[in-house]
Amino acid sequence: MILADYLQLLDFAPIALLVADEKDEILYANKIAEATFFQELKQKEVKHIFSYSKAKWAEIMKTSKEKGSYSFNDSIRKLTGGSIDVNVTCKPIKFIDDQVFVYYIQDVTDQQKIIKELYKEQQYTQTILDSIPALVYVKDLENRIVSVNRAFEETTKLTNEFVQGRSLSELTSDQELAIDFWKDDLEVIKSDIPLRKLIKPLFNDPNRKFITDKIPYKTYDGETVGIIGFSTEVTDRVNLENALLESERNFRLLFNTSPEGAIISSIDGRIIMANATLCKMLHYTEEELTKLSLFDITPKNKREVEASTLQLSILFGDTIEPVERSYLRKDGSILPAMVKGWIIKNEIGTPTLIGAFIRDITNEKIAEKKKNEFYEKEIERLKNEIDSKNREMISKLAQISEKDGQLKKVLRNLDNVVQNPPASIINELENILEEAKKDNIEVLWPEIELTFEKINKSFFDNLYKKHPKLTKNEKKITALLRMNMSSREISRITHQNIRSVEMARTRLRKKLNLKRSDNLVAFLSQF
Repeated sequence: MILADYLQLLDFAPIALLVADEKDEILYANKIAEATFFQELKQKEVKHIFSYSKAKWAEIMKTSKEKGSYSFNDSIRKLTGGSIDVNVTCKPIKFIDDQVFVYYIQDVTDQQKIIKELYKEQQYTQTILDSIPALVYVKDLENRIVSVNRAFEETTKLTNEFVQGRSLSELTSDQELAIDFWKDDLEVIKSDIPLRKLIKPLFNDPNRKFITDKIPYKTYDGETVGIIGFSTEVTDRVNLENALLESERNFRLLFNTSPEGAIISSIDGRIIMANATLCKMLHYTEEELTKLSLFDITPKNKREVEASTLQLSILFGDTIEPVERSYLRKDGSILPAMVKGWIIKNEIGTPTLIGAFIRDITNEKIAEKKKNEFYEKEIERLKNEIDSKNREMISKLAQISEKDGQLKKVLRNLDNVVQNPPASIINELENILEEAKKDNIEVLWPEIELTFEKINKSFFDNLYKKHPKLTKNEKKITALLRMNMSSREISRITHQNIRSVEMARTRLRKKLNLKRSDNLVAFLSQF
């Protein structure tokens, strides 16, 4: 085909076409080209139509020769004013001896407007996304990231340009996590229903936790083309919740495995929790106990005391000191217990709950009762033994007193004999009389005192600690009174008349600082 024939065919082309020679002079412009540029184009140089420099145009010509074609975009001014955006492809063609350049020129003004609008809309959308403090990302149906916001970039240290077109499996070493994320995405895509409040680790930092909402990403006509994710960091909250859960687990473990009964109640006494030990102690199930209050398991005559103790503890302390309490079992029997409690307060210090450990002291009470019974029997036995010893001592003293009376009678008879005795025995009889006249109580007192102290240990020591100024005779009187002897019995033993004994008792009462209403014998029995 010769060049002339070729040029005639260009008028049928659906786009603007220019043909120029090697000198850049336009040889031909089809009707669409003339309509596009609104001017006569023949015999003009192509480079004058476009906005490139001479050097740049020479480069375009050279490149098109070397590569067979060259495309570029430009904006062309029209003679009538304004400009249009065009896409130009320059292609060299050889016709026998003629070398020409064909320029395929397509008006892309409307396309550029659309592109600019799309770009503007994308920028607007990106600006909105960047203003959101949460991590935002958009993914397509092939699990590829379309776009992310600034918070995503700052948190992951990955740029929007870097992650675009990549799947999560390309951005993390944890492939199981990437698969898990994709499963969530697929569920949203297939069900067309958002997934909310998913708590997952950050894909490139497992120590950080995020709560994520995933929603379908739709076009204007409602077609789902991907998903949009919104993630907010909750690492601190999750750590606190985990710590709280761990603390609650430990508390419940301690609570439930405690060998003592344990209970948690409201400040008005309503039972909230009870461990297995307490349930066993009271013969209730936990479900049954949580329908009761502390007052329901307290005997009626003790409820007022229980209420007062709780109120005082709430008002004035953090703990309830160990105190003995009685509780009602399910069958109505009484459980004796030792209770130690504490007040549970909220973050501002307001009492909200009451906790207590309850120890069954039934066996201790039984042991204490047996011990007391043993002590009572032992005290009774010792008392009887002391009474027996005292009676024995009193009996001996009575015998001594009787013998003493008989001896005095003999002494009187001897005294009569001495008045007119033979001279050989006068001195001997006088010696016997003097020895016999000695007070028998004085002779026997050391033995009496020794026996008394064996029966009434520490009596004199305790008495002297409080009353160190007692005389020897007063000491004797206290011992005889401690043996519950009457004034008459003391008179017979000491060879004193009753009046003298009564006066001695009066002086002793004064020395002991006793009132008239105080019983002397009862007072001495304390020592």
